Amino acid sequence: MLHNNIPLAGGWLRTRSALMLIELSRSGDRMATRILAKAVDSHNEGTIRGMARRHLSSELPQAALNAAWQVWYEDRGKNLSKVLLSQERPATSPPQVRLMSALALNLEDVVQGMGAELVPALYAASQDRDATIASRARFALAQLKTPNAISTLCRLWEKVRDPLLESTLAQAAYQPSEPAEISVLVALKFNRLELVTRRGADGIPALLVACADKDEDIRARACFCLVNLQSQPAINALCAAWLKSRDALLEGAIIQARYVAAQPYRLRIFTALKAGRIDLLAKLKPEGVAVLLEACADNDHDIRTRAETALRALETSEAREALCTAVMDQEHALARSICLECSYLPEAPERRALFLFLTEQWDAYERLDFDQRLLNAVYETSSAELRQRVLRRVQQAGRTSFLNIVTNVDDRARAGRMSSIEAQLLARVLAGNAEWQRLWVLAQSLALAQSVEIVRRLEREGWQPADALECETFSTLARLAHAEMLTTGNELHEALPMGMQRAVLRVHGRVNATAFAPDRPQLAIGSGGRRVALWNYHTGSMERLWKDFSHSIGEVDFTPAGQLLCAERSTLQEPCAIYALGGDAPAVVGQHNGPVTALLCLDDEQVLSAGRDLRARLWNLTGRSLARERRLADWPRAACLSPDHEQVLLLHSRLEMLDARTLDTQLNILPPRGNHGSRSVLRSAAFLSDTDQVLAGQFNGQVVQYMSAGSRVRGRLLAQHAAPVECVQVLPGRPIVASASADRLVRFYTLPELRPLGQIEAQGGRLTSLHASPDGAFLAIGTNQSRLELWDLRVLDIPSLFNTPVANILPSQMALVNTLAGYTELPDGVRAAIGYLQCLLQNRFRYDIELAEAPVIRVGEFDVFLD
Repeated sequence: MLHNNIPLAGGWLRTRSALMLIELSRSGDRMATRILAKAVDSHNEGTIRGMARRHLSSELPQAALNAAWQVWYEDRGKNLSKVLLSQERPATSPPQVRLMSALALNLEDVVQGMGAELVPALYAASQDRDATIASRARFALAQLKTPNAISTLCRLWEKVRDPLLESTLAQAAYQPSEPAEISVLVALKFNRLELVTRRGADGIPALLVACADKDEDIRARACFCLVNLQSQPAINALCAAWLKSRDALLEGAIIQARYVAAQPYRLRIFTALKAGRIDLLAKLKPEGVAVLLEACADNDHDIRTRAETALRALETSEAREALCTAVMDQEHALARSICLECSYLPEAPERRALFLFLTEQWDAYERLDFDQRLLNAVYETSSAELRQRVLRRVQQAGRTSFLNIVTNVDDRARAGRMSSIEAQLLARVLAGNAEWQRLWVLAQSLALAQSVEIVRRLEREGWQPADALECETFSTLARLAHAEMLTTGNELHEALPMGMQRAVLRVHGRVNATAFAPDRPQLAIGSGGRRVALWNYHTGSMERLWKDFSHSIGEVDFTPAGQLLCAERSTLQEPCAIYALGGDAPAVVGQHNGPVTALLCLDDEQVLSAGRDLRARLWNLTGRSLARERRLADWPRAACLSPDHEQVLLLHSRLEMLDARTLDTQLNILPPRGNHGSRSVLRSAAFLSDTDQVLAGQFNGQVVQYMSAGSRVRGRLLAQHAAPVECVQVLPGRPIVASASADRLVRFYTLPELRPLGQIEAQGGRLTSLHASPDGAFLAIGTNQSRLELWDLRVLDIPSLFNTPVANILPSQMALVNTLAGYTELPDGVRAAIGYLQCLLQNRFRYDIELAEAPVIRVGEFDVFLD
C-alpha cells in the first residue's frame, strides 16, 4: 500500500501505511524496516521519503538497524547511506554486513576485532566500488594481528596471486608459521630463505611443490633451499621421500649436497651410498649388513657398486660375522663370494667350522675340526633346513670321515630326530660310501617307509649282518620288504577303516544309558529293568550288578576318580532319584520331581542334573546335599559340558548355557538357521573349543555348527543325516568329532576344519547311544534291539605309527602294534606293513624284561542278562 496509485484516497493510504510500517520497525520488525530503508531512495513521494528518513535517523532497535544496513549493503543508496552514517552505529549481524558497516563508519577497532573467517570479505571490500571503503579495507588488511587471520590472508594470496595482496603482505611483513605449505611459500616469495632451510621435516613437501611453482623467483629459491637444508629432520624427510619415489630432483639434491639421513638405519645406509659417503659405513653395525646386501640388488648402478665396495671394506668383526651368517643361513651367493675374497671368518670356533664346511673349504675345515666334534655339536642343535644343507655338503664332499658329523653306529636317538629329507640324504651318502653296517643301524631307527627302502637296498647288495641274531632279523625283514605295502599317503588313509568291530553284547533288557569308566576297562549299562551293570570288556565278563531301583535307569556317568552315578526316569511325574554306586546298596544323592534327563559329573565332589520338572540342580557328593538350584524355561533333552567343566549347555528348542558352578545364565538364544538348514529340537551337542563353538545334532537329522560371538550366534549346516541325530561327541585324545543318527550311521569329521573323514555303520535296530572311552581307543554303540557293539578306533593310529621313527616308538606302542597285527580284517598292504614294523620292534625291544600290555576288547559275542 506504500506504493499504491489509487486516485483520491491513495495519498492517505500511503501515509497510513508509512505510519504502520514505522510502528512495526520500532518494535524491531526487520521486513518493515527494509521497506522503509528502500523507500528513502526509491519512493516517488517526498513526504514518504521524509517520513522514512526521519524514522531511520531516530534511535532504532538493533534488529531494525541491522535490517537497514543490510539494504544499504545490497543497494548503496545515497540518502540511506547519509542516514546510517549519521547513526554512527554499525550492524551487529550478519558478519559481512557488520564488516562493511564498520568500514563505512571507519571503526578500526571493530574491524580489527573480527576473526580470520572475515579475511576473504575484507579482501573483497578492498576492491569495493566505494574508494573510501576500499582504502580502509586495504589499510585493515595490513593491520591484522592474529596468527589465524594472517595465515588465512597468506593462503588467499597463494590461491589468487593478486598483486594487491602481494603488496599488502610485503608492506605488513607477514610471515605465518603454520601451515607449513603456506609458511614456506611466503618465505620463498619474500626471500626469507633461512626460515625455509632451518625448518623441520614438515617443510619438505611444501618445498618440493614450490620447486615446480609458476613464479620463477619462488621456483629458483626453492631449488636453492633444497640443497642448503640446515635441519637434520628435514634432511631425513627429504631422504625418505627419495628412497620411496627415487625422484630425480631429490636424487640430485642428495648428490649435490651429499645429504645422509641420520635415521632410520636402513635409510642412512642407502643415502650414504647414494651420496658417495662410503666412509660412514666402515664401522657398520651388524644389522646394516642385511641392508647392504639388499642394496647390492638395487636397480641404481651407483648404489649397487658402492654397496659391494662397502661390504669388502668392513672393519668391525661383528659386521664381518653378520656377512658370514648370511652365507650360512641364507646361502647368499654374493656374500659367499665377498667372504672368500676378503677372508672373512666367524670368531667362534664352532661357527667358523660350519662356515668353512658350507663354503666347501675342506682342507681349512679339517685343520680346524679334525675330529668333527665342533660341527657335530652345531648339527645337533641346528634347524632341519640347516641339517639338510650340511648333509648335502657331506654327500658332495664324498669323504667317509665326514659321516661322523651327522651320525654314528650307536646314535639311534639322532636318527629319531631327523626329517624324512635328512634321512634320505643320509641313506644316500652311506650307500654311496658302502657303509652297509651304518645303513643297517639306520634302517632300525628310521620311519617304516625309509626302513623298507634301506633293507631292499641292502638285500640287492647281497649284504648281511655279522651277528647271527641280527642276520635272522634281517632275513625276516628282507622277506617282508618284498610284499606290497601301504605305508604313507592318501592310499593308506583310504584303505583303513574308521574302526574295527570287536565285540557284540546281546543285552537281555532295554538299554537306556552307557558310560566308560575313566581308569578301568569297564562299561556301565543302565537298563529299563531298573538295573545297572558293570561289564569288563577286557575279560568279557560281568563284574557288578545293582538292581531293584524304583524306576528305570535313564542316565549313568563316572566321576574323574571312577565313582559311578546313575539317575532314574519315569513316564509319570513322580520323584526320580540320583544314586551313587559303589557299596552293597545304592546311596541316594538327590532327586527330581519327574524323570532326570541330564546327569553330568563336574568333578569328584559335584554333579549337575536337570529334569522334566524344569529344574537344574547342583549336588555335593560328599554330603549328598543340594548345593544350588535353578528353574528352567523348558526341560532339556540333553546336556553337555565344556572341556574345562566350567559351562554346561542345556539342549531343547533353544541353546541355554549356564555357569556350571553358579547355574547363572550365560547364553539363552534361539539357534539361527544354518546355511540351507532349519530349526529343530536339539538332541545332542559337543563343544569344539572352550565355549565359542558347538556342534549340535537335531531331530530333523541335521548336524549344525553353532559359533558364538558375545550374545550373537551363527549357524552353519555341516551334514544331513537321513534320521534324527542321537549323539554328537568329540573323541578324547583325537582331532575328530563324530555324529550318530538313528539309522545306525556314524560319521566322523576332522578338527578343527570339520572335513568329512569317514563313517561306520552299526547293525540291528535303531541307534540309541554312542560313547567313546576316555582314551579315545574304543567306541560303544547301542541300539533299541538290546544290542551293544564295541569298536576299536586304534586303527586310526596306524598312519602315525608308520610315520614315527622306530627309534621314537615306546614299549607301550609295541603292545599296540602286536594287537593290530592280529586284526586279520585289515587290508593286506596294511597288514604287511604292520608285520614289518612288528619285526623291527621285536628286535629293538628283545632285551626288555617286560613290555606294557595294550588295552583290548575281548573279541566275540556275549550275552548280558539284566532282567
